[in-house]
Amino acid sequence: MVILYGPTALRYLRMCRSSRTSLRPASTAHREAEPPHSRLYGELCDLLGEPDPHFVVMVTSSSQKRSHKRIRVVVDSGKFPKGSFCKLAPFYGCPVPELAFLQMANCNTLVGQTVLGFELCGSYTLDGDRGAAYKVPPSTSIKKLAQYCGRASLHGGSKKALRAIRYVEDGSASPQETSLYLMLCLPCRLGGFGFPRGTLNGTVDVSSVTQVRYREDLRRCDILWEREKVAIEYESTEFHSGSEKLEADAARRTLLQAAGFSVVTVTRNQLRSLGGVRRVAEAVLKLTKWRINPRIPDYAERQRALFNELFPFW
Repeated sequence: MVILYGPTALRYLRMCRSSRTSLRPASTAHREAEPPHSRLYGELCDLLGEPDPHFVVMVTSSSQKRSHKRIRVVVDSGKFPKGSFCKLAPFYGCPVPELAFLQMANCNTLVGQTVLGFELCGSYTLDGDRGAAYKVPPSTSIKKLAQYCGRASLHGGSKKALRAIRYVEDGSASPQETSLYLMLCLPCRLGGFGFPRGTLNGTVDVSSVTQVRYREDLRRCDILWEREKVAIEYESTEFHSGSEKLEADAARRTLLQAAGFSVVTVTRNQLRSLGGVRRVAEAVLKLTKWRINPRIPDYAERQRALFNELFPFW
């Protein structure tokens, strides 16, 4: 059995999420025979939908490894937890999202690995040149990632994967939410503002305002600090724009404010510069009264480096 590995596996999993295709684990998939060598590249192109000069696959024994000028073959003969693979077609398998996450730790930075965790545990997925697909079911959760990486601790990348999981949150709905949340909540030593952890797409009960029964009118906030009664709303144009969206956003903000919550509105333009993100952070600090005093000599350089990694194309 030839198993998609790392970046190639992640690409396939993203393709499945975009098309709402589910995969079922099959714990014995990697023990089956391997495909004829001459057909390997062509069949990988069929599986992934297009050619790629950087396919990476895995075999579980060095005796299965064959050199191929257009495919990198990784050998991992370690013991995998039960349910680590999904069968795709005769001779081919794919790691479950938790194993793909662990494999990607070998080529990601800590921040990049954390961003990937948000994507897998969120309701969006990157979709190649098309940008992102939204409102898709999460591939996994923080709990499942931590459990799997703990059981697979002898495999390469497990330490970085487990460290990244400490900063991941479930429930992100977009890459922009992920990047803003990490910029605000990562610790100062990593370049973040060091805010307490919030809730992504948390709900606020506004039933007392709309005068319906308790908890029968819940409104979502992109980032929510419930105890401080502060929410961040990101104004996105991904789904719809114009007067309809403006009216809906304004109505939601009015309800949240009537329920006692302060709302900080963030636009895409604000996230195009580090100065814009700093102004968002300052607005939150003013409302929450938090005191953040990073005692790191090169904090400004770390913050700039983090911003450049989280917002690379803005």
